[in-house]
Amino acid sequence: MNPAALTETPSLEAAQALARHLRENPSAATTSAAELAHSFDLAPDFVADVLRGVAKPAKQAQKKASPNIGRMIERSILKGFDFVTSNPPVFVAVLTALCFTAIALELVPFFNSIQHLPEAQQTVEFVKFRGAHGWWVPAFGIMLGLQMACFYRYAQVRQALYGALAFWMVTASVNVFIMWATALDRSNPALIGRFFAAILALLIFGSMYAALGSLFAVLGEYAKFRRADKAEDSMTRQQLLERLFEVQSKLKTCHQSDRREKHFLPESWSETFNRHPYLVVVGGHIILTMVWILAAHFAGVTLSTKVEPTILAVIVQVAFLMAVILFSTGVAYLAGGFRRAAGLLLLANIVVFPLFLINLSPFGTSFQPMLISRPRLILDLLMTLGLSGLGSLSSVVEQRTLRANRLRDSDPAALLAEMVRLEWRLNADSTNVVVVVVDAAKSAEMKANSDPLVAEYSFREYQNFLATITTQNEGNVYSTAGDGAILAFAKSENALTAAREIQTGISYFNEHVNRMSAKFRLRVGLHMGPVTGSLQDVQFTEVIDIAAHVQGAAPVRGILMTKSVADCLPNEHLIPLKEPVDGCEVYLAYNPTVDA
Repeated sequence: MNPAALTETPSLEAAQALARHLRENPSAATTSAAELAHSFDLAPDFVADVLRGVAKPAKQAQKKASPNIGRMIERSILKGFDFVTSNPPVFVAVLTALCFTAIALELVPFFNSIQHLPEAQQTVEFVKFRGAHGWWVPAFGIMLGLQMACFYRYAQVRQALYGALAFWMVTASVNVFIMWATALDRSNPALIGRFFAAILALLIFGSMYAALGSLFAVLGEYAKFRRADKAEDSMTRQQLLERLFEVQSKLKTCHQSDRREKHFLPESWSETFNRHPYLVVVGGHIILTMVWILAAHFAGVTLSTKVEPTILAVIVQVAFLMAVILFSTGVAYLAGGFRRAAGLLLLANIVVFPLFLINLSPFGTSFQPMLISRPRLILDLLMTLGLSGLGSLSSVVEQRTLRANRLRDSDPAALLAEMVRLEWRLNADSTNVVVVVVDAAKSAEMKANSDPLVAEYSFREYQNFLATITTQNEGNVYSTAGDGAILAFAKSENALTAAREIQTGISYFNEHVNRMSAKFRLRVGLHMGPVTGSLQDVQFTEVIDIAAHVQGAAPVRGILMTKSVADCLPNEHLIPLKEPVDGCEVYLAYNPTVDA
């Protein structure tokens, strides 16, 4: 050890060497100051001060991901809901039975207690009773919401129809029990007729329930496809390529299938509808309405509340409502789109409307004020729009389901269509991009002969320097790894301007920003070609490869470009080179800097 080191100011080189040793060997911070002082020819007091100022690197505690309480609760609820609703029809039957049984247990004693009162007084008492026990409506709403959520989650129309059947059976049974329990004369034969009338009348509510449940099931299926589309939209190009190659591989080994697809409606109906949509919709609606009017006359349908409806009248009403629902849903299904379906059904309703105004209906003139009342018109409009949505969504979902099934079964036509669709997506938005590749000559030597921290700082500032010029010239930085950069521009003029500003500004950068003794000396290469999507999504493209090779052939402090770029710069002074690069003619910029 040099004794002079005890009193003299330590040399910068020795101090930097100690700092480098401590940085590369953190455990050396526990070494004695005397030992380090001897090794680096420094004063022990100086080394001791350094060690006191150095905090021993603490091991970074692994940060445990905190559990997402909300997500855990949501998963638990969904898991429990799936367990309870594993059989949707049974779930609907049990829940409906519980709800309506609770209502019946409260209503039966009440109705029995007011039977001795006049009919008007019974109505008043019932209104009071319903006001005091208003839990029925929210209970029914909760029940209906849970059942619709079940149909939405399972996303199967078949389950919704089975659920509607279970709903109708339970409600019919409970209502029949209430009628029997509150009847004054249970031996009256007319009571049997009332039972059947009530059961048939409840078919109306069952039909509405089936339509609503089917709508939620279709919405659930549609939501599944939307989630699948969103997942596909978030796929990277590599994942899309993998999917494309998977489809191509299946296409090579698949065989033509004789399996016939089952559609919701026969294809002959669809063909007839597409040829004469207005005739089918309007004519069908007129025929349906006229049949109902004749059947209503024959069955003695009436609006009077004083006349008890016959079973035949109830059957006619229920059959007509179900026929309207099925016809409207079928029209919307065949129409395909919601707007077209709603337009056709509204037109049919407008055409049929005068049939009721000219007193052809069995209700007489008393029916007309109710027909043109605002609540009735709003109800008809909502029903039309709802059935239009149900039918059109069913059509969309069926097409997606059929396509998914055909792809699953490796149908050749479906695989070919999928392959074309993927290729369209991969080749979408193909545009010409000018790629500029910048590289620092002998960058490895620059880093090797410099302090790692100094090199890190200088190269980081160098990348910031390139990014700033690129942004100022309306370009984008694709990559700034290591000693080079890949820049992208929409216009050749902007690309060349940026290249010149880079070659011009690097001199100022070397003098005022670069902390290494070695100077940055740059080569710049330009090439233009088609790129699908954006360079951020395309991991490998010929445009970048050629631009990199052109940069490699460029002289230091020079700018070299291919003919595709040069053709877009007719006013520039360019020098053609004899040797092509990757088969492309190349040109050297006569003025590689702005002020040259």
